Amino acid sequence: MRRYICLKSYPEFRQAYEAARRFAANSLVDEMLEIADDARNDWMERINRSETTAVFNAENVQRSRLRIQTRSGLQRSISLLAMVKR
Repeated sequence: MRRYICLKSYPEFRQAYEAARRFAANSLVDEMLEIADDARNDWMERINRSETTAVFNAENVQRSRLRIQTRSGLQRSISLLAMVKR
């Protein structure tokens, strides 16, 4: 409630608050891109008696997908809050 009062009563606070929210949303987008571009652990080496083969690591891909979805939801919430407060 106090934040809402400050947003309505102090335009300079509102501008700084909105800038901080935009920065937070953009930071989450940057993190999502980093996670999506990181393919380091998507494949594992499996050693069988005499040969080494590359095996797809579905668990790591699923974890990355979850991390991206979580950040996406947070980013949407931050963006929606910024739009509602205007």
